[in-house]
Amino acid sequence: MQFARYLQMAIGSASETESHLDLAARLRLLDGDDSIRLQEDVVRIRRRLIALRKRVLEASAYPRTRNPNPPPTN
Repeated sequence: MQFARYLQMAIGSASETESHLDLAARLRLLDGDDSIRLQEDVVRIRRRLIALRKRVLEASAYPRTRNPNPPPTN
C-alpha cells in the first residue's frame, strides 16, 4: 500500500510539472511547440501513473494466496 502512496505523490508531481510548463509558456520562457510537446508528455506519464496506482490498489485488495502445491523438498 505504501507503493500506491508513492505513486500518488508522483501523480501530484506530474500535475505540478504541468502547471510549471504552462506558466513557462505563458511567460514565453518556452517555445510554444516545445511547451505543448512537454505538456503532452506529462499528461501521458500521469495517465500511466494513475493506471498503475489503480492496478496496485486492486491487487492489494485481492492478495495472492500462497501456492497450494509447493514443490517437494528433498
